[in-house]
Amino acid sequence: MAGPFFTVLEAPNINGYDPRRRREPASAQPASVPRPFVDAMSVRLAVFVDEQGVPPDAELDEDDPRSCHLPRQAPLGTVRVVPYPQPPHPQPGAAYTIINGENVLQGHWVAPTDGTATTTSGQGAGDKAGLVYVPAAAGAPSVEVAAAAADRPTALHDGREPYVKIGRLAVVQSARGQRLGQLLVEKALDWIRTHPDAFDRPPFAAAAAAASPSGTPAAQFNGLVCVHAQAHLDKFYERLGFVVDKDMGTWWEEGIPHVGMFQRVDLLRS
Repeated sequence: MAGPFFTVLEAPNINGYDPRRRREPASAQPASVPRPFVDAMSVRLAVFVDEQGVPPDAELDEDDPRSCHLPRQAPLGTVRVVPYPQPPHPQPGAAYTIINGENVLQGHWVAPTDGTATTTSGQGAGDKAGLVYVPAAAGAPSVEVAAAAADRPTALHDGREPYVKIGRLAVVQSARGQRLGQLLVEKALDWIRTHPDAFDRPPFAAAAAAASPSGTPAAQFNGLVCVHAQAHLDKFYERLGFVVDKDMGTWWEEGIPHVGMFQRVDLLRS
């Protein structure tokens, strides 16, 4: 447990989980899938799918079975911590969608070369006034395939240091306005602070080695935490200690604009 009413679920077995059955009872999912994960997904699907229009199949991704999930019981809210190694930073202006669990590059939003300021439809064009959408070339690599390449340095990350990522923060409508989102992020940061070597041991170690081209992270984890925040939530995360990484720019996931933010936490190592 992570304290009253919270559960810590490490690297869950999610084989057979079907997000398309979200309106059915939890018992409709395989018994091998932990109930806390089903609860966490019920919140995520209600927020990201039902409210924000993300396709159900795009909400479940390859990071879920290797992450630490911290759902608030009831269920009312959830957040997850994705371990290192991470794929390269998203490209500024890029548009991504999740296909078969992988984050796939669909195209880029760029300034027009002829001086005009028009947009095209698709990928949430209304968020990108003055930009033109350029589809990716056929067979463009997903973020995961590109992970074998070295990452680019940014204002707050040198491109090499291992970091963890907080994400999939969601709170059901009926529980909003009670600071539950803030509490979830604080719980995640506290778990990271007090479990600095968690991702170097089972059940995370095997998944981390499989996700890393070299089999091991480049250096010891030193408390660097990232969030890919929906752009309208940047002030919320700033109040929790995160700083916008200007070099990461803005990109779009399922048509929603995102920005990169970092903070470093003091780790409690014995």
